[in-house]
Amino acid sequence: MNTMFRIGEISKLFGIPQQTLRYYDKIGLFSPAHVNQETGYRYYTLSQLQQLHHIKILKSINLSISEIKDLGGDDWDLNKLDILYSAQIDQIERSIKELTKLKRGIQTRQGIFKTLRSHPKNEIMTSEFQERIIYSKAVNVFSTRDQETEYYKSFISLPNSLDYINVSPGFIVEKPQFLKNQFLASYLFLEDPSIVPEGFKEIRLSKGIYCSLYIEDSYSKSKTYYRKFKDFINNNNITLLSDVYEFCYTVLPNNKNDNSSWGIVAQINP
Repeated sequence: MNTMFRIGEISKLFGIPQQTLRYYDKIGLFSPAHVNQETGYRYYTLSQLQQLHHIKILKSINLSISEIKDLGGDDWDLNKLDILYSAQIDQIERSIKELTKLKRGIQTRQGIFKTLRSHPKNEIMTSEFQERIIYSKAVNVFSTRDQETEYYKSFISLPNSLDYINVSPGFIVEKPQFLKNQFLASYLFLEDPSIVPEGFKEIRLSKGIYCSLYIEDSYSKSKTYYRKFKDFINNNNITLLSDVYEFCYTVLPNNKNDNSSWGIVAQINP
């Protein structure tokens, strides 16, 4: 018995509750080498410690008890173990990709917030934009309320929760309608979706000089800012080269108001 360990010793040595060790015995995963029939004390041999150590390793890589048990209990199946390790590596690789995408999405959103803080609110500026790709589909809206509803509906088509932070929805007001003071959108667009939803078509926004207006206000005042944007273009004899793109950045929940943050952008002839 000098080389035997009681269940309490094993519990302390491996940091495994005694109740869990009894459960392992019950399901045939890890059983004591000897049980004293008079006292009920459970004893484990020194050679069993390696088996329990291996069980802890497998649990640390998120294998389930049933998967560990399927490896063969006392007689480990190395082929099955290799397959399980490969599957875990594949899962880790997928997790890394998802976490990398999540990190990129958070960094992008943080960058947007920094840009919004650094830019004067509700003032029109001109700056150079790099080429960017968006994906659009036609929508029928008759009010800003309809447009806001379409904004939230756009998330329904996204394949996973990561897109909630990665994707920036927006709207397109076609140039002819904009010049006629018709500011409701003809298209909804998504920027940077992981999977392009059905019905969306690719649009490339060319590199060039763009006129932009960053807004922080109630979206119900949207038309007011479109008029301001159009007046600026007319008063400065600016030639509009593109449709008008509305980038919806974020809703700012507040008990006192319903402010949102968005931007109106259009390419111009410098």
